[in-house]
Amino acid sequence: MGTEGIMTLITSEPPQLRSGCFLTAVRASLLLRCQSRIVRNLPANQKPDCRPYWEKDDPSMPLPFDLTEVVSELRSKLLGPKA
Repeated sequence: MGTEGIMTLITSEPPQLRSGCFLTAVRASLLLRCQSRIVRNLPANQKPDCRPYWEKDDPSMPLPFDLTEVVSELRSKLLGPKA
C-alpha cells in the first residue's frame, strides 16, 4: 500500500479510529514486504528480519517501532492543532 492509500485510510475514518487504522495499514504493508515472493526467493543472508511476525487476523500485535509521534504529527497536519 502506498502513501496515498494510507492517507486515504487515515482521513476516511472517524478520529478515534485513525491511529489504529494507520497502524493496521503499516502492519499490512510490512507483512506484504516481508513475506512477498521476491523476499522468499532471496538467499538467507539477504532476507529481511520480519519481527514480530504478525498473523493476518491479529492486528493487535505491536509494531517493531513506536509510531506515536509520527501519527500525532500526521493528525495535526491533517486536522490542524487541537484547541
